[in-house]
Order: sequence, then C-alpha cells, then structure tokens
Amino acid sequence: MSNLHCSVTDCANNSQNFCCRPDIKVVGKCACGCEQTSCNDFQKRQGASNSTAGTSDPNENLDVHCEAENCSYNNRGYCDASNVQMTSCSTHGCTDCKSETACFTFKMQQSR
Repeated sequence: MSNLHCSVTDCANNSQNFCCRPDIKVVGKCACGCEQTSCNDFQKRQGASNSTAGTSDPNENLDVHCEAENCSYNNRGYCDASNVQMTSCSTHGCTDCKSETACFTFKMQQSR
C-alpha cells in the first residue's frame, strides 16, 4: 500500500487531496516520463461530491496498480513507492479526462 496524495481536485474520487477509492490503476505501459502516465480511475466531478467509489471518505493508504513497465517503482504490476503523487497536467486549469492526469512519482528505470 502506498500513501497517495492527489492534487487532481476535478476528480469525483478526490477528497481533501486524497483518493476515496480502495485502489487505483496507473496506466502508460511504455511511458518514459510522468507525462506519459495517467490515472485510469479518474472520473470528472459533476457536482460538489459524487465519488464513484461510493464514499467521500479520504483513503490515505491504498493499493496502486501500475502498468508503467519502465517505472523503477513497478513491482510486478504494483507500485512499491511509499509515497505517490498524482497530479493534473491540464494546460487550461481544469482536468476533463484521464489523459490530463499523471503520476508525478514515475521514475525511469536505470539502464542495466
């Protein structure tokens, strides 16, 4: 489990900069940088609080499933970073879709 901090305040699952879901999935199988990753579980907020997780209780520690094969924190499909930062990479100030999110914790594996 990772301590996940999420600054994507336009997400329906965000409460107090934490996710309300029991887990999330970071996608970007061939990513070589954080901007090529995204949160697969992003859902655009429609009102004040409409969490798709069924709860608005912030979950500070959750499982982070990771598809990013090039990330040094990917351990058999799970993130083993102790702290994970999800961010918005929207250029217009409002996150509208999954592709406008990113895992800022992504770290490229060192060459072997």
